[in-house]
Amino acid sequence: MEKYCLNINTNILQKKIKLINNYNFNFDFLKDINFEEVQIYYNILNNVEEFKLKNFYNHLFKKINKLNISEKLIKINIEENISEKELNDILYGYIKNEDVRGIIIMNIIQQYYYPI
Repeated sequence: MEKYCLNINTNILQKKIKLINNYNFNFDFLKDINFEEVQIYYNILNNVEEFKLKNFYNHLFKKINKLNISEKLIKINIEENISEKELNDILYGYIKNEDVRGIIIMNIIQQYYYPI
């Protein structure tokens, strides 16, 4: 997969990551995507405190729903926290070996962490 389908070059993004928190959850929702540098996206999410993951998911949910695609993310109760495992499972179920969906998720993670 070409790096040019991403909003920000992963080398530049890697330099901008400040690992303030490192929760070391083993995310793997991008494991079936044909892209070498997925660890950077896991690092970004491992830097988000668990109680803020619902904010990230809400951001992701809104961005995907703005796209004109048939497959949407599931709606969660944003009054409750979402765990790393729940987030990982939802994203893995959404991507389902679809490179385009993986690219969408990676770009939204980039924009959440480093808005352009």
